[in-house]
Amino acid sequence: MTIHVVSFSGGKDSTCMLLMMIEKKMPIHQIIFVDTTKEFPDMYKHIEEVKEYIKPLKIKTATMDYDYWFRRRRKTKTKKPNTTGYGFPGINSRWCTGIKIEAIQSMIMTSRYDPHQRSRFTLPSYVTQYVGIASDEYKRIKEHAHLRYPLVEWGVTEEEALEYCYDKGFTWNGLYTKFKRVSCYCCPLQPLSELYTLYKEYPDLWWQLEEMSKYSSTPFKGTTVDRLATRFFNRLEAEK
Repeated sequence: MTIHVVSFSGGKDSTCMLLMMIEKKMPIHQIIFVDTTKEFPDMYKHIEEVKEYIKPLKIKTATMDYDYWFRRRRKTKTKKPNTTGYGFPGINSRWCTGIKIEAIQSMIMTSRYDPHQRSRFTLPSYVTQYVGIASDEYKRIKEHAHLRYPLVEWGVTEEEALEYCYDKGFTWNGLYTKFKRVSCYCCPLQPLSELYTLYKEYPDLWWQLEEMSKYSSTPFKGTTVDRLATRFFNRLEAEK
């Protein structure tokens, strides 16, 4: 028997994929959301709205201890002894993505997740995992026997996925009118324009980002959060 597992991030693509799979009456045995604890507040509201919408199906949550990996986890592969914390991720060090993948695999294989341990599993052939990547982002897909990308198979683009969700009444309280991607608010892979939006419109989240920067062993987008704040402050003043 094949076990069908939906990876659900809460973003437009995974939301569209999940709703379309339900609409098409495709088999779904598990829906797994990995909570990084660094999502936008409006994303958490969206998750609750989806949970209500898809009843009686349920979403399982694996809660990641982001601060532990970011700040306290002791590094084993480093030239600097006694270094703790992975710090801000970067283009060549997306440790957070790796941990999210491991969390999903752990939930599939054991129905449990230890947020303080790396847990690598090889999924058996009877597991099919559905991943929400749109057809115009096909370069992101990774060919693997147990992975399927329904939106790519159906030819659904990012724009079409978002419109589909809007038509179903899901709006994320306007997040997608401000950001192209709605992932962790502290992600340094965001473009500067969207980081400026974060600084200007979400001061509480920017303050949390500044607090995180005090404990990071790595730079933020090749610089520091404080330097970006100064740059954004000057820009904001110039716009007045």
